[in-house]
Amino acid sequence: MNRAKFFSQLRAPSCTMFGGRLTPGQVVGMEGILDGFAVTGDGRDKTLAYGLATARREVGINMVPVREGFKTSDASARAYVAKHYPNKSYSKPKPPHGFVYYGRGYVQLTHDTNYAGAGILDNPDKALEPEFAAELMFKGLLDGRWNGKRKGLAFYLPSNGKDDLKGARRTVNITDYWDEIAVYYRQFLAAIKGAA
Repeated sequence: MNRAKFFSQLRAPSCTMFGGRLTPGQVVGMEGILDGFAVTGDGRDKTLAYGLATARREVGINMVPVREGFKTSDASARAYVAKHYPNKSYSKPKPPHGFVYYGRGYVQLTHDTNYAGAGILDNPDKALEPEFAAELMFKGLLDGRWNGKRKGLAFYLPSNGKDDLKGARRTVNITDYWDEIAVYYRQFLAAIKGAA
């Protein structure tokens, strides 16, 4: 894919999700997603488009990994989860490192077991690095680890067949916001195809 063309497509008037312009920060965030896809993706345009669309919904228009509650520091994120999710296990410090495993990244990785599975139990803020956050996101989207059914994107978005965009949302989080993500998916897919 020609990345310059890809970003040009995202700045086009027909691509409404960025209002016809991109900031350097948005480009850096999406470069991280493209790089992460090159490492853990499956090479399919549909998977890349859905990952980008998922990030657009989960982290907002800035397209960079975030802490839960869009907080800018560990201390403020800890305070946020302690206040809003006092009964959730991920809102409390965990041994042996004393970290709080609140949501971080493009898809808000939570719980110490998920951080351990990602190999970052001792460095949870690594989930805020764009390329690494994208690698985690694509692994989950592809193998269905977050939906309890182990059905990944290829099940919902087959290479040959009709896309089930509502079902595809289950690769991350039930079916909330699936229709919003579907709009982003179509725009990203068009940009990817236009940059081929």
